[in-house]
Amino acid sequence: MKIGVASTCLWKLKPEEIVRFAAENGIYSIEFWIDHLQLFENSSKKYYEGIREDLGKYGVRATVHSISWDINLCSFSKDVRDFSLKEVIKSIDIAEIIGADLIVVHPGRMSFERSGKESFLKMLVEVFSEIYKHTWKKGIKLCIENMEPLKKELLVTWQDFHDFCSRIGIDEIYITMDVAHLGSYRKVRDFYSNLSNKIMHIHISDLTNRQMHLPLGKGKLPIKRILNLLKSYNGIYNIEFFNYSSEFNFGLQKSKINNNEVIDSVKILKKITYKLKRNTK
Repeated sequence: MKIGVASTCLWKLKPEEIVRFAAENGIYSIEFWIDHLQLFENSSKKYYEGIREDLGKYGVRATVHSISWDINLCSFSKDVRDFSLKEVIKSIDIAEIIGADLIVVHPGRMSFERSGKESFLKMLVEVFSEIYKHTWKKGIKLCIENMEPLKKELLVTWQDFHDFCSRIGIDEIYITMDVAHLGSYRKVRDFYSNLSNKIMHIHISDLTNRQMHLPLGKGKLPIKRILNLLKSYNGIYNIEFFNYSSEFNFGLQKSKINNNEVIDSVKILKKITYKLKRNTK
């Protein structure tokens, strides 16, 4: 099983510390959030090349989560749309420098949902046609993430993606399936069964009725049933939540490491996968 961790799970650590943490705890890959990386003072090309060197040194793979805060690829405002596109293009360029071969991009959303979806869907097709051209040149796989079910969001259900893929007509645009955004076993089942040929990447976390993106085992999602459903999937399961603690331990202090929510989530995935494999023998 390929287990990845979002850099947001290790918020207070520097990128080089995140990579070392992954290597020392058997984590296959890190998904670097560009929003997160830009919080650090030095965001030059040399800085990103250093991250690539650390990844190579420790044998850790990387994926990238494009910038998503404070932008809208489908804004009514052309200035906002153009700015948002430029920021995503920058994210793709950073992904290339880091050495990532996959980038996750949030779709745009409606500026004003009462105006109807159609005009925004046309913008969505136009902007992702441009984004795809850039990822294709860089040799990076483009994955669009399904969003949580809010009124202004455009790509939420499997039907939304089926319609969008038909409109854009580009086979090499893929999907990152966010399990928590779907929110239930039934919705994950329907999404996966209808789009499994397009799903190249998975975000996995837990949730409650009040909070989304929790460490695994802290919410209500039936993780074991979901993993059993997804047994034909062979990509990365990327653990994604927000952890602002600076109390991370490396190496020898195993008793403290065992209480770390990141490590606990990794262990839950490995334990469930091991049991499922044993039950199929």
